[in-house]
Amino acid sequence: MAEKLEEYEFKNQRSTGKGKYPWDQWLDGDVWQLTHGEDFTTEVANFRSWAYHNARKRGGTLRTNNPSTDVLIIQFVQKPVE
Repeated sequence: MAEKLEEYEFKNQRSTGKGKYPWDQWLDGDVWQLTHGEDFTTEVANFRSWAYHNARKRGGTLRTNNPSTDVLIIQFVQKPVE
């Protein structure tokens, strides 16, 4: 039978609010060049999707370009308040 707990300390990385990548830094509005194998480890297309997801969580969108197979250039764009 299921048991209700009064409290529990989760010990995984997500519960601390800290992530693998410095999104607050990379999504500051400046233009960033990120390199596969140095700045991120997943495939470029997957990382781009994750970057868009993090930009939306912050109320904006992302401009991206990848001039080569292992480089992704990103810039966070804040959506205007309506």
